Amino acid sequence: MTTTPASTKTTRAKRAVPHPSYRAGFAEQARKLCLLGATDVQLADFWGVAVSMLYLWKREHADFSEAIMRGKILADAQAAEKPLSRTPA
Repeated sequence: MTTTPASTKTTRAKRAVPHPSYRAGFAEQARKLCLLGATDVQLADFWGVAVSMLYLWKREHADFSEAIMRGKILADAQAAEKPLSRTPA
């Protein structure tokens, strides 16, 4: 029994969709976007990559993952404070 190589069409399709490589500046951009309330899906859309690529960047780049966590924690804390700061009319 012989195995057949992956079809040329499949191989071309994988190469046809380039994605940006991770860059050091992405961590700070991600933190700022998260402060504005960005989700993982929105972050992936911002860089034009699949969410799975964003997750890969999180696993491979600790600074990126930490920046996202810091931004989301601060955004959540600010959102939680807003209802408390309102005074009844």
